[in-house]
Amino acid sequence: MKNYPRLYGEPLKDPLQTKSLLRDPELHWKKGRSAYEAAHSWVTGNINHEGGMPRPVRNMLNQAPEWTEAEVAVGLFEHATPLDTLQRPSSNDLLVVCRLQEALGVMAVEAKAGEPFGELVSVWNSTPGRSARLAWACDFFDVEAESCGGLRWQLFHRTTSAIIEAKRFHAPHAIMLVHDFGEKVSWRDDYVAFAETIGVTNADFGRLSDPKLVGGVSLRMGWVRDSSS
Repeated sequence: MKNYPRLYGEPLKDPLQTKSLLRDPELHWKKGRSAYEAAHSWVTGNINHEGGMPRPVRNMLNQAPEWTEAEVAVGLFEHATPLDTLQRPSSNDLLVVCRLQEALGVMAVEAKAGEPFGELVSVWNSTPGRSARLAWACDFFDVEAESCGGLRWQLFHRTTSAIIEAKRFHAPHAIMLVHDFGEKVSWRDDYVAFAETIGVTNADFGRLSDPKLVGGVSLRMGWVRDSSS
């Protein structure tokens, strides 16, 4: 099987360096948009803040004993995670590998500035290939596909990517983190509904969920608010 590219370049010292990594730089590189704000928050935080990450993120991680005093080991903007096939991978806004006190932990960061979590599964599931991917994702979380039509597909593939990458790095802990730069909280009900469906408890805005073991990885979900640049 052809390998997916895994070689990366120079360290990022300026948020502008991430612009060329975007699928549509002219569309997404605008103040107030999630890609722009995430780049400024994380690149600045990596250089200036404790743990090499934005303060609101580290404060949230400290809610969980296994993530307390986490430090960034490596962060990869627009990192592509193959799912059931190499076609149409999950493009993480940022994948962060963290050094924890006793092991590694992996965060798949989904940056938001008021945008929804993609299409509803009932809308997205429109081809045989997508139906096969949905079946794979539902099997991943041990849920029935028939019960997922009202959920948001982006939450499925972003959360699976956190677990897949944790396994790749032999990390026992993973987080799917929503990093929110919006003026108000939007799409909370979709987030909570997804978490409840896959069996993750106490997932809500402003906190880390309880852990759930998925495929041998301890998964948490989190939603943190941050100010725009």
